[in-house]
Amino acid sequence: MWSHERQAQILGQLTARQKVSTGELATQFDVSRETIRRDLLEMEESGLLNRVHGGATLARSGIEPEPAYEMRRAENVAQKTAIGRKALTLVPEGSTLFIDTGTTTIAFARELAARGNIRVITNSFEIARIMSAGRECDILLLGGGRIAMCQRPMAR
Repeated sequence: MWSHERQAQILGQLTARQKVSTGELATQFDVSRETIRRDLLEMEESGLLNRVHGGATLARSGIEPEPAYEMRRAENVAQKTAIGRKALTLVPEGSTLFIDTGTTTIAFARELAARGNIRVITNSFEIARIMSAGRECDILLLGGGRIAMCQRPMAR
């Protein structure tokens, strides 16, 4: 799991419970306490939370934090699907696209995969997974400065 994904889930838990424990988070995400401490430090520097001994509490800034990823994914599903279908009409078959991670871009990826004949460059494991099930989809997954190519070449 990427740090930004973990941090989004931490923020979701903070929003629901008002406090989190470093030890519990380390166990939940199967990472070291130091990794969680670095996450909490980054989030504190962004003004999202206040670090306390053993964990963190939600910062009170008057600005509501973005909902957790899973919550956003379940919201406005029909609208996201409609956006994905409309966007599909703007992309010719055989094109190459970069698709960033996000809940709406996942809906777009589903539409692309169903049509196929596309090359997608993405930083999202979920989008790469969706595209790998598509017909004639070439997927380049970015991460950590490396590029990995899935073994599904496009027909030329």
